[in-house]
Amino acid sequence: MTSDRIHAGFWFLFTAWLFQLLILVVACLIISSNAFAADDEAGRIVDVRGDAWVAGSEPGAAKLPAEIGMVLNPGDTVITGPTGRLFILCADESLIQIHYNTSFVIDQVAKTAGWFGKNQIIKAAAKTADSLYRLINGEIWLRNKNRHLRIDIELSTVVVGVRGTELNLVTNGEDLSVVTVLRGTVMAANATGAIPVTAGQQVTAVAGQPLKAVMLLTPTDAVQWTLTIPDSLFYPAFNLSDLSPENAAGM
Repeated sequence: MTSDRIHAGFWFLFTAWLFQLLILVVACLIISSNAFAADDEAGRIVDVRGDAWVAGSEPGAAKLPAEIGMVLNPGDTVITGPTGRLFILCADESLIQIHYNTSFVIDQVAKTAGWFGKNQIIKAAAKTADSLYRLINGEIWLRNKNRHLRIDIELSTVVVGVRGTELNLVTNGEDLSVVTVLRGTVMAANATGAIPVTAGQQVTAVAGQPLKAVMLLTPTDAVQWTLTIPDSLFYPAFNLSDLSPENAAGM
């Protein structure tokens, strides 16, 4: 049984690599269609599936249907419904996949991506290099290979500091969040303290309780949902409706 899971995990990683490469190729084609990016551009949507919207930072801003190639600005909120999934390529070179029933806010993004040109990258380096995101509720997968860039992601019960990492984040938006690290190391912190979380580990953050990290036998199980293929081929993702402190002990 263990060997079957390891074999399945290998093919999942290989398929995921091919799929992510395809997304990056599409992203490059979209981005190269414009000579220069706008100064305030935070990222672009490179793939959309199902119901998804983008809302601006202005009070009462209308939700616009998400479209491939749509430019995202600082302060925008990306929202997915029960069937929605989308990919975002951000100005800090982060590739982010957003799962269904998720609200994700792009607060601040460092402009380190090559499509901004040398002058914009130098300006970004001269300022604070941090990127700030918020996962209001739902689930995302993020990968960023730049170890010199700090990315902070705020969830309801934990703040995750990322440097050159691949990870999966899920929260019920109230009293429970789960962080799974696939590659690299992150620092997870809440009011009770901070702990490092390394590749293959998962930390469960329950409101008002100390953080705890455990080693997973097959950490790729947490990100099976990131492939846009029939779910029956792999192990299921988190059931967001079951995400509660009472069930945290079983994760």
